[in-house]
Amino acid sequence: RTKNRAWPRVTPMVPTSFRRVVCRRRHAALAPAILSRMPGSRRMDFGRCLAGQRRGFISSLLQQKSIPHNERRSKVLHYPAATIFDVVSDVANYQHFLPYITKSQIVTQSREFGNDGRRTFDARMAFGFKFLNDEFLSRVEVVPNRYVVAKCVESDSMENMTTLWTFTPRGEDQTEVILRVDMDIFDPLKAGVIAQFFSHMADAQMEAFEREIARRNEKMTSMA
Repeated sequence: RTKNRAWPRVTPMVPTSFRRVVCRRRHAALAPAILSRMPGSRRMDFGRCLAGQRRGFISSLLQQKSIPHNERRSKVLHYPAATIFDVVSDVANYQHFLPYITKSQIVTQSREFGNDGRRTFDARMAFGFKFLNDEFLSRVEVVPNRYVVAKCVESDSMENMTTLWTFTPRGEDQTEVILRVDMDIFDPLKAGVIAQFFSHMADAQMEAFEREIARRNEKMTSMA
């Protein structure tokens, strides 16, 4: 009669990093039971170790640098550059025809300089979408029929945000409109949601400007 042989134990090939994560989670789950069986001095040392790991995780999140994000859209519209520029530069009325813009207010009067009609002004704007809400101050510079650029100078969730609209004639009564949005997002925990929101917002704004241009152009045609 043969005795049962003890088969050699095979250790599965699990990556070291994965085993570390599993061990940490297992130790954290067993922490109350482990602490109850430890002497006072060792219990204090173990508690300090766990607290240090928690602080290290939180501080690593808080010390992360801002996350860059950019959007670019381009479309050829069947309107002259002057017609498109008049709508895009009408920042004070953004809240009436742009989606998600809940506030658009000119806080400083325009200052003109240069021979190309360039002027600058400050505008306070706000956007809202579900739990994302922010109010920011932008310095806007416009050159008639060429570009409109807004640089954010004050915000709680973004920095270095620049929105640039350029208008390039592409034949008779046709203009290529290019939108560029560049920003750095402060909160790494909300970065994905904010990036997705601004991607959707870029498409929505392009469509909204096109609708508003058509509406104003039709109104002017009917009045003529």
